[in-house]
Amino acid sequence: MLQDASAHAKRLGIAWDKMGWWRRYAEFAKTARMDFEVFEMERSTWIDTVRKFQVILWRANLDPPFSEEAKEKIYFIERFLGLRVVPNWNTFWHYDNKRAQSYLFALQGIPSPSTFVSYSQSEAHEATTSLGFPFVSKRADGAASSNVRLLSDLGHAQREVRRAFSQPFWAKALRRLGVRVHLTPRSQSGYVLWQRFLSANDRDLRITVIGRDRVFAFWRNNRPGDFRASGSGLIDYAVDKVEEECRFCLEICRQNDFDTMAFDLVYHQGRFQVLEMSYAYNDEAIYRAPAHFVAKNGGTDFRLVEGHVWPQELHIKYVQSIFAES
Repeated sequence: MLQDASAHAKRLGIAWDKMGWWRRYAEFAKTARMDFEVFEMERSTWIDTVRKFQVILWRANLDPPFSEEAKEKIYFIERFLGLRVVPNWNTFWHYDNKRAQSYLFALQGIPSPSTFVSYSQSEAHEATTSLGFPFVSKRADGAASSNVRLLSDLGHAQREVRRAFSQPFWAKALRRLGVRVHLTPRSQSGYVLWQRFLSANDRDLRITVIGRDRVFAFWRNNRPGDFRASGSGLIDYAVDKVEEECRFCLEICRQNDFDTMAFDLVYHQGRFQVLEMSYAYNDEAIYRAPAHFVAKNGGTDFRLVEGHVWPQELHIKYVQSIFAES
């Protein structure tokens, strides 16, 4: 049953999170003189608690099992309680799932490297002889370039297929003896996700959109002797001539009703390609940016604004805009 917003004792509920984003949320909400309360989403009484609020702001705890908790509860809050949660379901359903993102990119024509995703062992085996080497193998989950490898030849690819769709002999033997075995896969398990390798990129472009009008951009240089940039910590804020890329990512967010999103871009033959996207990003990296774009008048006025700002402050401003529209 949908809730009557006028019956809520508090307009904003700020959920505790282990990364500590809630502290800055509370600080900026207090400065804005908003009616809010901090609560713990992990408690068994969470449904009764969230029903007190008109909007819930939650930087979800993203390590397992908390990422599963977030997907369960965000969907439930929207679908069954009829409440507004930031991030909304559109923003979060594909979090840490590169398979799901590849489906969306293909459907919407978002420029990205050719990606092969299959749960079929026979199809994956056949694909090893038709895909050009090298290509990038990824697990669907994982951040900071974890679970990302470069497959250089047919032998590596076929070993990957065997590993993804079968279990080691010793693990099977132990299970027959009644021994519980939990394997942590180096790569995929039950599927493969392979992506065309775009060479000649010694860095990627991280673009972060917050709300409907704020866009940040910075370069991330590859790790020494590595093809991966994510998680390197080698950030370069000397960004220019990326307005087209920023506008494009902002439009993706508007079309898909994303509350916020970070995109990783590289280049191929002079054009940008989107590798992946993520709801989660580092707040300090955003804060250290010396300037960011602000879009006004439906995006026709797109200007660079100097100054440092915490993403938590912009999230609070975004929530204020939600209240203003309701």
